Amino acid sequence: MKKRFLSASLAVILTTSAVYPVTMQEVRAANETSQQVVAQEESVTAQEFLNLAVTALTFQHGSESMRQQIIATWVKGEELKDLTLAIKRDEAARILVRALNKEEKESTLDEYKEKAAKLGLFTGLLISDNTLSKQDAVKMLNNAKQVKNGTNNEGVKEISVEDFMKSPGNFGYQLSPDGNYITFSSAWENRSNIFVKKMGDDSEPVRVSSSKDRDIAGSFWKDDTLLYVKDKGGDENFHIYSTTFNGTEEKDLTPYPNVTVGLLSSLQGVKDEILIMMNKEDATVFDVYKLNVKTGETTHVAKNPGNISNWLADRNGEVRVAVASDGVVGTVLYRDSEKDEFKPFIELAAGDEVTPLAFSKDNKHIYATSNKGRDKVEVVKYDLEGKEEVVMSNKEVDVTGVLYSAEQDKLLYGAYITDKPHYQFFDENFEKLFRKIQDKLGVHESELGINDYNKEMTKFIVSVSSDTVYGKYYYYDSLTDKLTELATLSPWLKSEELSEMHPISYKSRDGLTINGYLTLPKNKEAKNLPLIVNPHGGPWARDMWGFNPEVQLLANRGYAVLQVNFRSSTGYGKEFLQAGNKQWGLKIQDDITDGVQWAIDQGIADPKRIGIYGASFGGYATLAGITFTPDLYAAAVDYVGVSNIFTLLNTIPPYWETMREMFYERVGHPEKDKELLTAASPVFHAEKIKTPLFVAQGANDPRVNKAESDQIVEALRARGVDVEYMLKENEGHGFQNEENKIEFYNAMLKFLDSHLKK
Repeated sequence: MKKRFLSASLAVILTTSAVYPVTMQEVRAANETSQQVVAQEESVTAQEFLNLAVTALTFQHGSESMRQQIIATWVKGEELKDLTLAIKRDEAARILVRALNKEEKESTLDEYKEKAAKLGLFTGLLISDNTLSKQDAVKMLNNAKQVKNGTNNEGVKEISVEDFMKSPGNFGYQLSPDGNYITFSSAWENRSNIFVKKMGDDSEPVRVSSSKDRDIAGSFWKDDTLLYVKDKGGDENFHIYSTTFNGTEEKDLTPYPNVTVGLLSSLQGVKDEILIMMNKEDATVFDVYKLNVKTGETTHVAKNPGNISNWLADRNGEVRVAVASDGVVGTVLYRDSEKDEFKPFIELAAGDEVTPLAFSKDNKHIYATSNKGRDKVEVVKYDLEGKEEVVMSNKEVDVTGVLYSAEQDKLLYGAYITDKPHYQFFDENFEKLFRKIQDKLGVHESELGINDYNKEMTKFIVSVSSDTVYGKYYYYDSLTDKLTELATLSPWLKSEELSEMHPISYKSRDGLTINGYLTLPKNKEAKNLPLIVNPHGGPWARDMWGFNPEVQLLANRGYAVLQVNFRSSTGYGKEFLQAGNKQWGLKIQDDITDGVQWAIDQGIADPKRIGIYGASFGGYATLAGITFTPDLYAAAVDYVGVSNIFTLLNTIPPYWETMREMFYERVGHPEKDKELLTAASPVFHAEKIKTPLFVAQGANDPRVNKAESDQIVEALRARGVDVEYMLKENEGHGFQNEENKIEFYNAMLKFLDSHLKK
């Protein structure tokens, strides 16, 4: 995870930032192998050495906060109290041994120096005493770089598309509320279905769903009733089904055509009923209903006047909070009971985001996440007068989620993502339990997840996942302190053969810090590689550190993969998100282009073998990339991507209607911003496209209509351009069926290889 690859010349890196004190001449002299080079006596300070080391041995070139976090792991306690003093050889050795993850039981500087000598970090140094010149500092870093990047450049064995894309086995483990049963998803007839097993029983799991046309999208418990969710052909009209424990009776509890359903509350303590949201009366908005999970009977609870985007029920199951919005500005509404009228509670200006999460047990407080009056999303607690108390914040990034225990009536932890996921705990006992499980599994906190637990929080489903581990599930009983492995996802994929995902940062051309991830092919020198830039969808989403089958597939085939959290990505605050407003094809695209240029400047990417591949908004960015920077890319794959912003806005699903003004604010208005959107829509500039293109589309896609792909394919073919086009009639916004995924990725690899591996 901490591997660092550089270009052949460290000088290239050092000259990209003015804060590093070593001159071009000194770096070149340090890299020179000629015996004619004479060492300069000028020493390097501890701060200078640390700056050089972070630049040389990590990919954090743009984020000062991430650089400081890294330095904090290399320099501990009272070490190096004065960073302005010249660093000594043994002190530099200690830093580099830690940076290389080679630290064992060393405790003295002499021991670190001895370890560094064994690693070859002192090879070629020109001064023999304990001082460290700038030239020798760079030589040490070059030596450390070689240790870190040790490779025979032969790569690893090729792993089939099928091994990456077929069903990974048993996943999605959950406990019944009483802890007596466990459920999981697994393949049957090439589709994900639900299985149930009694705890402490040697009997075989029982399959309780029989879906052959479509994967089960998810499942959940209501007391002793098991429910699951499924759509048809990718149309995203999800229905809730019930099933018996032997699977003999499955029932669609919401059998309404062209209607999609969402769970609002499981109504803890209320027998056989849950609260759901459904756009049954009006396709554009969601009303609230009570659903009897035994009979399927629905009762209308709350009418949506046309602008409610979110609802919250109190601990008694009464809907008492609603978020009204026109997509840009809005109001959080509150009422004392369902007999009362909703009244304004919190006013929301443009960019404000308040998401109510839960009522306290006494119904006198409301937990929420909020960025109102601040840049970053924080965890807050409101009283019934709307007075706010901040519970958790992070100055670098948004808080991404919290774990609230309804039974204990307390927040247990909050989560945030910088380079990787991290936790802030609010409950000492729960933190001790988390750390105990973490120690048993021997993993970093970023790799451990609490997936489910019983009502008393004594039995847990936990999971382990990382950039090179798809996932492992465990059952933990806190009363017996026993940890039992349940399943390993895709056990045929071996971690040691997979590629590490490196957190990166760089500066955009206008000075923003852009974060992202770089995955490099295993056992290959990170030099002049074919590179695939993979912009994420959304664009109001973000890439995260963790296992990604398609990224691993590309890396396995010898590609470096660059994922960029360009402006408008979520997680980095309101200002960063809004910096992408009306910047489709403009500054958002510049951030992606700058990332590619950064990879080229490091010597990692071969500028003649750059490809771009993305889905949804990432598909738009793919088309924009080959339209507006046609000389940058040698191949492109557009997967369910937007080609015409006007038709995108005209064909959004009806239940996104409450977000229409948000689209106009963030993307552009089809009339007021006609010139902007015309300029940014690739379909109107098809004559600029010369990059070979492969397009894939689901016919039932409700988000990015099939017409988006049809338009760009037709426009290019009209010019005589050969475009590969894969259309699947039984898919929606991205392929879900196993056979379609395997076909797509095989075709994509064949296409990319033909253009990028010449």
